[in-house]
Amino acid sequence: MTTVFVAHIDHRSGTDMYAALSQAELDAQLARWCRENWDELIEDSNVTDVDAGSVPPTNDRECIDRYFECSYEEYIYEEAIVVEHLKGAEPAEPTPEMQAMHEEFRKLAKEQYQDEGYIEIDDNAEVSSADIEGVVDPGGAYVAAWVWVTRTQGG
Repeated sequence: MTTVFVAHIDHRSGTDMYAALSQAELDAQLARWCRENWDELIEDSNVTDVDAGSVPPTNDRECIDRYFECSYEEYIYEEAIVVEHLKGAEPAEPTPEMQAMHEEFRKLAKEQYQDEGYIEIDDNAEVSSADIEGVVDPGGAYVAAWVWVTRTQGG
């Protein structure tokens, strides 16, 4: 499964749509839009009582929040959508460092859990070392394994 972070900005000229595979990436895109339109915001007579300030905040999330707190005519909608499979999307090739870390996790999984004939871990077993937002946890990972299941008779 993949989480896609989406947003659309409604403004007087129409709607702009954005999508990214991480919240940080989406925030960078949205903040870029806000910064490009900041001068219009502070010159516009239709701003709220919240002071936008003459310079946008350097933090992307603060920039986005401040912009839309101050604007009466522009709106933002954001959502994280979990997708089963992105058609045509292939996972990116892991870096050499990530490959080495995954190999280490496979080795540790075999040492800690493998029990020949019951729990087996392939040499190329899939390793998931990132959370839903794509942040890698070097302290642990999920490693795919084969588990033997015996079917009971008569059932």
